[in-house]
Amino acid sequence: MGWWSRLKKAVKHAVKWVGQKAKALVRTVFRIVLAVVLWGVNIWDFFFGFLNWPPKNLTLHIVILSDNNGRLVPEKDLIPSIEYARRVLKDRLNIKLRAYSRTFVQTLKEPAPNAALDTKPCTPSGIFQDEFGDAGEFFAKHIAGWNAVPISFRFPITAFIIRDVTGGYIGCSAGLFGDYVLVDVDGVKDNPASTMMHEIGHSCNIFDHYWTSIKDLMFADSHDAMGNIRGDRITWGKRNLIRSSRHVTYW
Repeated sequence: MGWWSRLKKAVKHAVKWVGQKAKALVRTVFRIVLAVVLWGVNIWDFFFGFLNWPPKNLTLHIVILSDNNGRLVPEKDLIPSIEYARRVLKDRLNIKLRAYSRTFVQTLKEPAPNAALDTKPCTPSGIFQDEFGDAGEFFAKHIAGWNAVPISFRFPITAFIIRDVTGGYIGCSAGLFGDYVLVDVDGVKDNPASTMMHEIGHSCNIFDHYWTSIKDLMFADSHDAMGNIRGDRITWGKRNLIRSSRHVTYW
């Protein structure tokens, strides 16, 4: 390869790199602005969400990725996670879970890139690297309700079923800065099927795991050291935060 070919290749790579980062930055800023604006719409729930009134809605879309061996899990394996989320949202928050399309689950048959199949650890640096890299670009193309800008004012959450969240995690969410959550194969198979609902909680304004016990939905792990399973309790303050999320709408 001559120097001119190498130069063209380097320039092409640099343009792609800059474009990818710029698009990720725009997506992030846009979501922050939406969160701030819609906070005003949901101000009642920010202060009085613990009353669980009036009824609200949350729209969910689940996307199963495929690798070279085919889809990662059968669609029927998501039923426990969907029913768990439906029950918790209704019983704890008076929120109706509804599907973005005709059914909750979609399978992408084409193999996904490795960056999306095996994401980085669910830490601030790992989330940042994924969002501003190949994984974030792939997820952005398949997020429900978006086509560069929002095309659904129900602001759905997309749950991507991936092969592995590295670092020992089984799920991940970027919090209010994202419109998707990640659940890996182990998270789908975990019993109880609370991982997806736990990550949805993070996408609905719950940033941390502080002040929680194994009885709480937002406890960090699905099981504690004694083998007790994570419960589904949601404290009143966290109910305020979840119900005031832009993903939880009156319409």
